[in-house]
Amino acid sequence: MPNAALATTGSVLTATEYNYLPRGVLARSANVTSQFTTSSTHTTFQDVTGYSISTTYFASRILRVTVQVNPYPSGGTNNVSYKLVRGSTDLASFDIPAEAMSTTFAHSMTLSHTFSGPSTGATETFKLQMRANSTNTAVANFASSTLIGLIVIEDLGAQ
Repeated sequence: MPNAALATTGSVLTATEYNYLPRGVLARSANVTSQFTTSSTHTTFQDVTGYSISTTYFASRILRVTVQVNPYPSGGTNNVSYKLVRGSTDLASFDIPAEAMSTTFAHSMTLSHTFSGPSTGATETFKLQMRANSTNTAVANFASSTLIGLIVIEDLGAQ
């Protein structure tokens, strides 16, 4: 990547320089407003309903996935794990300890993962999965019209 320089009067942005610029938001899910609760076996990762989105991106880009979640240990005190998946590739896992949650209401949390995209462009589906971490009891990702969830994919620029 070329060194950053301040533009001056008469400067011309070349195609190469332009291609290094961020592309911004590539995709954003609709607001998730329905609660998802794991089914038995709760300690197995399961796709969270509403947290799946497909997007096309260019080769060799830096990408960021940001997810708004509302973990809730609906089966009682439990740790919760979330996992971001790109296509069939696991991107990142996030463990939420029971001490960070309440058994009476959901806390809203933002999870984010930045990574170097593949050397070839692609159209892929990004999704969120969750599971109970410490006991085999239900865990939920709460969502409502006032406490929404969503997933956002951003292009931060060339590698």
